[in-house]
Amino acid sequence: MIGPPHRPCRRPPWRGPAASEGLPDRGRPDHGPVAGEEADIGEPPADGRFVAFGDKSLRLWLFDVAQRTAREIDRSDAGEILEYSFSPDGAWLAYSKPMMNANNWIRIRSTTDDRTIDVSDGLTHDREPVFDPRGRYLWYLSDRHLNPIV
Repeated sequence: MIGPPHRPCRRPPWRGPAASEGLPDRGRPDHGPVAGEEADIGEPPADGRFVAFGDKSLRLWLFDVAQRTAREIDRSDAGEILEYSFSPDGAWLAYSKPMMNANNWIRIRSTTDDRTIDVSDGLTHDREPVFDPRGRYLWYLSDRHLNPIV
């Protein structure tokens, strides 16, 4: 199910393209998603240039539709990266990365180069990042319960 461009969607299971369709061989570590491996596919940007998806190996991938290539853009040590969305122009991918401290960290990644910007610091549980419809602001939910001990 593909949701509207301004809301995250709950991604359906997706079977990755076969190696014969141009993805790198996954018989070797870190060379792309396994053909037939179940992954969560994200919502593509309006221009359809890219598709983002997370796999069961805790990695986040960016698939270039025109070049038919996938590149790993991040990985987590604590859980699957399941929440991500593109900016309306497709230039940025915002995602929530699980951390070992049971919180999530919001990051944005450029689709044109290797720039990654940390939006939050991982000290709070930040989740469901979404760009506003015009792409000017990044919205996300944040659980902030501070309990200082005096």
